Amino acid sequence: MMVTTVTLNPALDYHITLPGLAPGEIQWFSHSSFSPGGKGINVSLLLSSLGVETRALGIAAGFTGREIARLLEERGCPADMVFLEEGCSRVNVKLQTPGGEETAFNGPGPDIPPQAVAQLLGKLSTLGPEDVLVLSGSLPQGLPETAFPQLLEAQGAQLTQGEERYRVLGAQEVTLGGRRLFERALLERWVEV
Repeated sequence: MMVTTVTLNPALDYHITLPGLAPGEIQWFSHSSFSPGGKGINVSLLLSSLGVETRALGIAAGFTGREIARLLEERGCPADMVFLEEGCSRVNVKLQTPGGEETAFNGPGPDIPPQAVAQLLGKLSTLGPEDVLVLSGSLPQGLPETAFPQLLEAQGAQLTQGEERYRVLGAQEVTLGGRRLFERALLERWVEV
């Protein structure tokens, strides 16, 4: 079994530690680092650190997208990105004070053309019946709110909870049995005829 995560709007996170935040003034920071970001990527990184077989799929662009993939591979997490010819993957700046308070500035991602989604679907076609698919994170510019449900439906997704079956319908946050399942999917219970 492999867990495949899909992050449609991956980010290059730039973490900065400041002694304090003084708006309008030049400030020097004591520590900085880059890391691959996005909710699906975070899931793959965690699973990889626990020894679970995983791969991080996504749509990336420009030098930031290449750096996201490089950092994933460096951390032992296989990256399988669709690379766009134009634009750059987003950069998120995370400012943290020594007290632990964080302020985030999240950038926009590239416009996603339909052919990139088709390439991503092609990568998903390699999933086996025992594999697990995780879709998570924000949607980039150019994709409709129904992108996650469409990706799930293209995989013939059937979600089960005990004896109940669900199908993907629309786009919103969903909880099932008190657990948050998707940020952008609406599930409807159905009974097979």
